[in-house]
Amino acid sequence: MSSARWFTLIGGLFALAFGVSALLYLRSRSADFDSHTRAVAAIGNVRHLDRLLSEQVLAARFGLLNQYDPLTATEQELAEAERAVHARVGAVGTTPEIETALAELDHALAERRSALEHFKAENSVLKNSLRYLPTAGEELTNELGPNANGPLGRDVNALVRAALVYNLIGDQSTRAAHLAAVTRVAAERSALPKDVGADLELLLAHARVIGERQPSVDGWLRRAANEEVSDRLGVLERLYQGRFSESATTANEYRKVLYAWSLFLVLAVALAGIQLRKLYAGLEQRVAERTAELGRALDALWGEMKLARRIQEALVPNEPVLAGCDVAASMKPAEQVGGDYYDVVHTKTHEWILIGDVSGHGVPAGLVMMMCQTAVRTALQRDPELMPDRLLVLVNAVLTQNIRQLGEDKYMTITALRRDAGGGIWFAGAHQDIFICRAESDEIEAIETAGLWLGLRDDAEGAFVPRELKLNAGDLLVLHTDGVTEAMRDGAMFDTSGMRRALARAKGKTARQVLDDVHRALDGFELNDDATLLVIRQLESMPLSAKSGETQPASLRPVSPDPAT
Repeated sequence: MSSARWFTLIGGLFALAFGVSALLYLRSRSADFDSHTRAVAAIGNVRHLDRLLSEQVLAARFGLLNQYDPLTATEQELAEAERAVHARVGAVGTTPEIETALAELDHALAERRSALEHFKAENSVLKNSLRYLPTAGEELTNELGPNANGPLGRDVNALVRAALVYNLIGDQSTRAAHLAAVTRVAAERSALPKDVGADLELLLAHARVIGERQPSVDGWLRRAANEEVSDRLGVLERLYQGRFSESATTANEYRKVLYAWSLFLVLAVALAGIQLRKLYAGLEQRVAERTAELGRALDALWGEMKLARRIQEALVPNEPVLAGCDVAASMKPAEQVGGDYYDVVHTKTHEWILIGDVSGHGVPAGLVMMMCQTAVRTALQRDPELMPDRLLVLVNAVLTQNIRQLGEDKYMTITALRRDAGGGIWFAGAHQDIFICRAESDEIEAIETAGLWLGLRDDAEGAFVPRELKLNAGDLLVLHTDGVTEAMRDGAMFDTSGMRRALARAKGKTARQVLDDVHRALDGFELNDDATLLVIRQLESMPLSAKSGETQPASLRPVSPDPAT
């Protein structure tokens, strides 16, 4: 038999074997004991909360529970336990009988909740009168003065006792005694002064409320504390246990079949293994050859990656130079090829500083970064007098078209700064905040950038607004990408607050020393993205613009920005 036919036969047998094994395993798991345990626990929890609720209702009835908050909390827990019973029992499996039992349990719990609401409403009125009846009796006897020991005083005290006894016992004899006491006291109303009569009316009002509400409260008490929920729960538990016992018996039978089938498979696999050893006698040699080929391919790939890295490093200035400035820069890609971009470009009349970040990292981000660098230098070569906003409009048009041709979902943040001969710096573009450390005041300014990210749309006209800033002698300009501020340590970011702490010691230091301070502050932080820093210290003071009429250094020719550009 050929190797191909053996492969086909063995593959078919294995598929059949695994299919039968899966079916037997699923059948053997039809009785899920973990789910069964949770279902039994859910039923037990409902039974416990039902009993607790009955106890709390009795306590509330006889004044042992001053507030209804525990009663309400238990009622809510019982509703949640009811939902848990539905979920747990349903997870194991139901029958029409179990569904009926669940519906009857829901009905009983709904009746219980309705009875509880009526009970709380009626009992609140009854408790109020029971609380104030003795006080009303005491106030009335105080009004009687010397007559408190007379017939009316004795009848009032008898009425209070009869009401309290009737509340506790609630049978026909105590009710009759209570009503008789009310009648006796009411009969003496006409002989009392008007001011005493008002107190008597209050006493009688509370007594009548007790007589009227006590039967209603006890009636709702009996309905709220009945055994119907417990009975329905017992029926549900018996039906469920019977259903699970049937499932457990069936699952046990399938386990026996699964064990026998597993023994058969062991023998079949052993025989198949012998045959496979014959078929794969030369497999190790072939694997070794393919592994060697893969290794050579990987070496070639890594060689290309290193070449791309070297090309990227060659495109950014290692030691950028600006007239009248001390400059230091660093770039750390998150992968072999990064997506960060910075550049310093010198034209005849201006010096340009650019910094940006392509979304993501790796080869695609590095390619977009190289496209941006080429587009910037091409645009400045054609028109050295461009304003930063116009430069970004032109670069965006080229970059957007190239990204679409690549089929990549990329965009780029960028800020372009034009350093004029007069010393003013015009900038535009949305990127990270620009930090300026003022030498005279020791203040650290954070200038927020604004505008459109490159690569989002073809036409960016009007999306950028140029602004101007000025550096005085000793001032420090710091540009960075988000890989610096988003570095993480112990769940916290380095953030702009970390930059401010690192720059707080910048006074009197060179640009390289400040750059090293930031790197030391980042020790222990994990860089999850490309991280670029550009530090520029102004060495000599220059006027903001040639329009001021002041003298500029001969190294830079005065050029006023043309708003029409």
